[in-house]
Formats: sequence, C-alpha cells, structure tokens
Amino acid sequence: MALSDLLRTLEQEAAARTEEVRSSARREAERVRAEGDAQREDRRSSALNAAEAELRMGAAREVEGARRAAAARQLEARGTALARIRARVERRLDARADDIGLLPLVRRDLRRALEYAGEGDAVVTVSPGLAGPLLQEVRGVQGLRVEAASHGGGLSLRAADGAWAVDATFRSRLDRAWPRLAIGLVRRLEAET
Repeated sequence: MALSDLLRTLEQEAAARTEEVRSSARREAERVRAEGDAQREDRRSSALNAAEAELRMGAAREVEGARRAAAARQLEARGTALARIRARVERRLDARADDIGLLPLVRRDLRRALEYAGEGDAVVTVSPGLAGPLLQEVRGVQGLRVEAASHGGGLSLRAADGAWAVDATFRSRLDRAWPRLAIGLVRRLEAET
C-alpha cells in the first residue's frame, strides 16, 4: 500500500503543482493582458490627445486667419471710405476755389504770408476768380505780382527768385490736416458700426 499511497500522493502533488502553475500562468496572463490593455489605452489616449491638440491648433490658426482677413477687409473698407470722403472734400474745395466769399480768408492768408516774406519781389498765385479782386487790393504793394492759377483755391506766395514759398492752398491745408481729420473720421465710422 505504501507504493499506491506514494503514487497517489505524487499524483496529488503533481495535480496541485499543475494547478498552481496553471493558476500562476493565468494570473501572469491576466497581468500581461491588463498591462497590454493599459498600454493600448495609454497609446490611444496619447493619440487622441495629440489629434485633439493638432485640431485645436488648426482651428486656432483658422480663427486667426479669419480674424486677420476680417481686419484686412475692415481696413480696406475704412481706407476706401476715407478715400471717398477725401475725394468729395477735394471736389467741394475745388468747386469753391473762385468763391468771392472766400476773399476775406485769402486776404488774411496774404497778410500773414507777406509778414513772413518781408521785403523783396514775390509772386502771389490765386484762383482765377479771386485774382482780379485780390489784384485790386494789392495795387501799390511794391514787388508783388498776382497770377491766376488753377491750383484748387486758396493762395500761394513765393519769392520771385524761388528762395522761399508759402503754400496756403486748400489742397496743401487739406494735406496737412488730413491725418488728424482721418483719425476723427475713423473714430466716427467705428462709433457708427
């Protein structure tokens, strides 16, 4: 009986050892599977995060591009509006170039220009409609010659030898005032939108 007991004990121990190895193998397989699942989930999550980050960056680039395009269109529209306004002002100034009602302004500008000029021969250039009345007023002023020119209104005064010039034409005044006027106009345009 001892041999059969020994054989049974060996079989039981072998079965127990086999079960222990199988159980250990199952646990190891489960651990490897869980580890693999975790790694796969990490890779999937990393890939999703990378894709999401790339999509967000792409969307941000698109939004920035659209914002810049809109700003460019707005600046272009603003520039077009300012150009139209300036052209209209220039047309209105040109239309008033010969307006006799502007004679007091032209007289004042001439007095100021002559104060600057001092003595010496000078040429006053003024619009044709105001040249006659202005010529009547400056008769007797020695060394001063009045010429009619279509420069858009106002007057200019220059030394006969070209040493200096005073430009009080409407266009030159508009040119000097335009940056300040344009800023005010842009503010008004923005307030209206």
